[in-house]
Amino acid sequence: MSNDQAPVLISSLAAGHPAVVFEQVKAYNKAVSDCRHVLHVNNDTVRLGFFDKARAAGIDFGSFGNLTINPTHLFTRRPTFLGAHVLNVEFAMRAGIPFGHVYLHTDADLPFRPGLGEHIRRHDLGLAPSRPVGAGTPRDEAFLAHTDLQKMLEKIGGRFWTIRYEGFFATRAIFYELFFFLMAHIPFDHDNFWRGDYPYEEYLLPTAVEVLHAKNNWRRTRNAVLTANSAPGFNLASRQPIGIEDCARLATLPEDVFAIKFIPDDMASPVRQWIRGQMGYAI
Repeated sequence: MSNDQAPVLISSLAAGHPAVVFEQVKAYNKAVSDCRHVLHVNNDTVRLGFFDKARAAGIDFGSFGNLTINPTHLFTRRPTFLGAHVLNVEFAMRAGIPFGHVYLHTDADLPFRPGLGEHIRRHDLGLAPSRPVGAGTPRDEAFLAHTDLQKMLEKIGGRFWTIRYEGFFATRAIFYELFFFLMAHIPFDHDNFWRGDYPYEEYLLPTAVEVLHAKNNWRRTRNAVLTANSAPGFNLASRQPIGIEDCARLATLPEDVFAIKFIPDDMASPVRQWIRGQMGYAI
């Protein structure tokens, strides 16, 4: 089965309320035709009663015929998110879940435009051009000072790159190439999920993409999720959800942006109601 005919594997990370996750799966099922979800639920979230809360609220994740919950529950404190995504893809492979592309995101976004599945299948890779890393910001300097990463840089040449990667996607083959490239340089096993005191994933994945993309002729576009807090025109504080006044701006975003982050947790919020109208589903 070719990539443009195979399902899209959506790797999701959950650390919030079950109702938020349930709606997100429903929304992505509208946005991505023929997809399969593997959901990783944070260890703390499980311990605090995620599944009990879902049952008490009458939320049935089993009602989705295309959703599988990963039985492994990591503590996904930053920067373990990327490690949890790797485990989701490994789980999908072991379970025999078919897929031609992999899409990575967390429970903080919602798609507001249909057609994401077709967009993904038209491309090999979705990650916006990255920013070169250099001295000047505390986070960059901490990353550059890491011994293992310096050894990696010596081997691969060039420089490190960074960018937010929510809504990253790639063909199955390119995903494997990127992550085997990273694992060859930075140890990854059940005792080392690329942990650190700064967000590895926002450096490691963009660096692998830039190094390998330079050697290949991949059909590349940007990642599908826009983080509004760091985007021009939204004027939001860090992690502040968008408001209903921001929804009109969503329609003016470039056509390769399909989802927005952050969304209010309130299930009755006008923002969620607006998105439901755009996507054609109800809760």
